[in-house]
Amino acid sequence: MVSFVRPDNTKSRVRSAGKRIIKGTETLEDNMVLENFRGSHAYILNTFQANIRNHSRGKVKTVGQRLKRRNTILDKLRREPTMPLPAMHDIAGCRMVFENFDQLDAVRSSMHGARWRHSLTHDVDRYNYITAPKVTGYRGIHDVYEYKVNSAGGVPWNGLKIEIQYRTLPQHA
Repeated sequence: MVSFVRPDNTKSRVRSAGKRIIKGTETLEDNMVLENFRGSHAYILNTFQANIRNHSRGKVKTVGQRLKRRNTILDKLRREPTMPLPAMHDIAGCRMVFENFDQLDAVRSSMHGARWRHSLTHDVDRYNYITAPKVTGYRGIHDVYEYKVNSAGGVPWNGLKIEIQYRTLPQHA
């Protein structure tokens, strides 16, 4: 049986640990808070990856998942010093790669229409880098979901976020 890390700290505790780590004044406990926060995202990553595979069956070329590495989390906090650690929405991420935009759009629409309590945290087109590419040339679409369930087993992870990326093969290349 798989055992997942439960989130042990409040958002304010995670926020203060992130601030101290970036300043270089962290304690061992602050580092443990960061590791717990990062590790606790594995549970929602596993849940969403299973849901993604159900919604994309027969339409997706590849599905990938990852937890953001500790050093990458710290780099992002340094680049964006006003972002509190609990607001970082891409600690857990899944990426789907499709052969064409029609397949991408069908799966994304299916995800948006899913009968689950997880909520999209933004306007549908906010992270659409296909219609409005980044200055770096990056193209893709991102959706950020907040994990929400009623089941007693899943409640400790409520409020954690995951980023879902949708790309076509040419964009992925």
